[in-house]
Amino acid sequence: MRFSKVVNRFAWSVACVAATLLVVFTIRAQEAKEDQKPAAKEEADKPKAKDRYAVPEGGVDELVKFVEELEAFRPTDAQEYFAHRQKAPIALEAAANKILELEKDKESAVAKKASGVLLQLSARKIGQVDADEQRVILDKLTDYLSKKELTRADLSIAMNAGRALEYSDAKEMAAEAYESFGKIYSESKDEQVASFGGMLAGSSRRLKLEGNALELEGTKLDGAKFDVAELKGKVVLVDFWATWCGPCRAEYPNIKKAYDKYHEHGFEVVGVSIDQSREALEKYIEEKEVPWITLHEKDAGGKNPATTRYGIFGIPTMFLVGRDGNVISIRARGNDLARLLDEQFGDLEATDDDKS
Repeated sequence: MRFSKVVNRFAWSVACVAATLLVVFTIRAQEAKEDQKPAAKEEADKPKAKDRYAVPEGGVDELVKFVEELEAFRPTDAQEYFAHRQKAPIALEAAANKILELEKDKESAVAKKASGVLLQLSARKIGQVDADEQRVILDKLTDYLSKKELTRADLSIAMNAGRALEYSDAKEMAAEAYESFGKIYSESKDEQVASFGGMLAGSSRRLKLEGNALELEGTKLDGAKFDVAELKGKVVLVDFWATWCGPCRAEYPNIKKAYDKYHEHGFEVVGVSIDQSREALEKYIEEKEVPWITLHEKDAGGKNPATTRYGIFGIPTMFLVGRDGNVISIRARGNDLARLLDEQFGDLEATDDDKS
């Protein structure tokens, strides 16, 4: 089919992974140095490259080709990446709308796929509109997904919508979206799609964690079994992380500082590593002399059941658990961690002043 690869490629085209950006910025720096050299005359005389984001004036076939080429495009440097991120959604929306306008058979595969592209775009915008418009978009997405045979190419729709709502602080609607999508995806005949449904349902559960008990069990590096209930009576930071995760490594000094300050007063840290490589994990733990509990499911490829139970799609994800065993915050990172711990141990400074 003419549109068979569009949705799958869309997920990559609108967002590149952080690891790629590290390479991208290196390339850009190298190119910047080369740009300082005088350009050869033949280069200056070359005609300007075709604007890949200019929507063609032709028919459906030409528009489909345009969309497929745009989806297949891979930025090679930072300038291209940011230009693509800004311009591609606009061009895709215009092209998809033109396809729907020109395609006579509104039930054709082309028309349905064009509608799918528009829905993917709306899923990414859902966090930027008011509550009424969010409801309209969410209902359309739910209806669309419930009526089609889901494939792996459809995974990004639910992810984009849920995360956009979550980070716009529309937590209740985000939880509803994750739960609805989770049920739909879980019924898929595709095993990977169905398992993704479990993760989506977990994300809904995660957003409802604050004020409720955290369920976390696992295996310590020495092989001993662990249950977070053992730490009831203490304030506990649960950190889902991995050695290969740059932001996780960057968070380490902040966690260590908090641990050194509050540990003797009843603060514990439980690191839940999702590393596949046990060797890399043990090396990191040894080099950093990590003093707190680390959980790792060696026989499960590093996947702790809690990652599915709470829909941990991105790391680091950090929960702060209170002395009563209930979750205080599901976003206990950086300055937020310092503030939250100050609220839990704020009386320490007063106690220290009394002693002096």
